[in-house]
Amino acid sequence: MPKRNLPQARIDEKVFPVRVNIFVPKDGFGTMLTPLFAWLDGQCGRTGYAWHSGHCVAGRDTVAIYFKRAEDPAALVEAW
Repeated sequence: MPKRNLPQARIDEKVFPVRVNIFVPKDGFGTMLTPLFAWLDGQCGRTGYAWHSGHCVAGRDTVAIYFKRAEDPAALVEAW
């Protein structure tokens, strides 16, 4: 039987203990996406977070952002 690789989200769940689910804006992230990733890179470092699709909640899509440090989600909410 062939060995299967774990999905990246499963691997990240072990590495990044703090998770935040955010609703995707109705028209998408649009021009906010590039500055948002720049902020995440600057605040957390490229290896300090992971971004995955979330679930559909109440008919709206979400994204899941995984963090290593507990203070990073609070900073994200404050900044955005």
